[in-house]
Amino acid sequence: MSNINFTCPHCSRLMQLPAVLEGKQGKCPSCKAEVVITPDNPEPSIVPTANKPRRKVQQEIWKQPVVIGVSLVGLIAVFVLFISLMFSGDAEQHAVKDSHRVPAPIIPTPEPEPEVGFGPEPQPVVVGKPVPEPEPKMSAEEQYSLGYQYYFGEEAVPQDYKEAMKWCRLAADKGNADAMWLIGILYGSGLGVPLDDQEGLKWGIRAAEHGHEYGQVALGDLYRAGAFKDAMKWYRMAAEQGNAEAQYKLGSMYHTGGDGQRGGDGIAQDYPKALKWYRLAAVQGNAEAQFNIGLIFKKGLVVPQDYIEAVKWFRLAADKGNAAAQHGLGIMYLSGRGIPQNYREAYIWLSIAGVGGEKLGTDILEHIKQGIAIAQKQLSPEQLIEAQTRATELFKQIEERQK
Repeated sequence: MSNINFTCPHCSRLMQLPAVLEGKQGKCPSCKAEVVITPDNPEPSIVPTANKPRRKVQQEIWKQPVVIGVSLVGLIAVFVLFISLMFSGDAEQHAVKDSHRVPAPIIPTPEPEPEVGFGPEPQPVVVGKPVPEPEPKMSAEEQYSLGYQYYFGEEAVPQDYKEAMKWCRLAADKGNADAMWLIGILYGSGLGVPLDDQEGLKWGIRAAEHGHEYGQVALGDLYRAGAFKDAMKWYRMAAEQGNAEAQYKLGSMYHTGGDGQRGGDGIAQDYPKALKWYRLAAVQGNAEAQFNIGLIFKKGLVVPQDYIEAVKWFRLAADKGNAAAQHGLGIMYLSGRGIPQNYREAYIWLSIAGVGGEKLGTDILEHIKQGIAIAQKQLSPEQLIEAQTRATELFKQIEERQK
């Protein structure tokens, strides 16, 4: 397609336009004046349109030097004619009667041609100024991760609870359950915000409802104080996600019925279901579940009584610091059930259980003391010293493993 050179008479801007625009009416892309496109035409005619008032076009006409000169001469001639008519004394001779007037021919007004646009004027480009790149949007997971780092002060991020709250709120608004749970902790602990237990509980519930397994376990603990069916509902939701603590607690409710202290609330004992959930938790290393499996085998609940299997599960839990399992293992060594009788090992495990078994209750602690006394009577002074030394070493090893 060929082009023509065109110079705007108003802004004197030279531009190249498509040849098909020749003779067309349009707007100059620089000054927006109405012009008729004529190639190499230094003084193209100016055409008023409906979009441009006639007064403004006239003002633009007066800007042209040639037009101004001609117009001044015309004005002078009109002025002289007017003076001569005033002093002639016979102005009526110059009047034209209406009856002799010839009507002017009607000249049809041509329809205006459509405007030809040249597009917006290109914006100047500032050379050397870098164009800033838009900041990438962070996902909810990234926002929570940053809040988590501010909470713990990890990965070169200083600990800042207010920043942790800020980023967790952004992530929570996008439905991130982990962020909701951390917000609940911040409110419940008064970190970065005023202490507010109700607000903390509200966020904990929101996290649980959005599938946060620890929030579901916490709600189960809360309802277990009386509403056992609700507790089981939340435990089950977390257990089905693979949460070992929830699996153990759900198993314990089936094991004992209700909360294990006051009984039912419509929840019947179900040893097969208890064993099922205990096993799922035990294979993940849950010591409480491992001890309870040992207890089921020792008593022969829903399975044949098996002391060897009971000892196996007691030992697994005892090595993880479970005082009840340490007590059970010591008694098995003392009685020789499921394992050869060994007073030294009985003394060691019962001594460890006594140190860490303050939560076992008065009756169990008394039973531990009696077992230690029985084992001690069967040991020589040298064997007793060696057993005490071994008990101290083993207790420290177990504590280290729990850190």
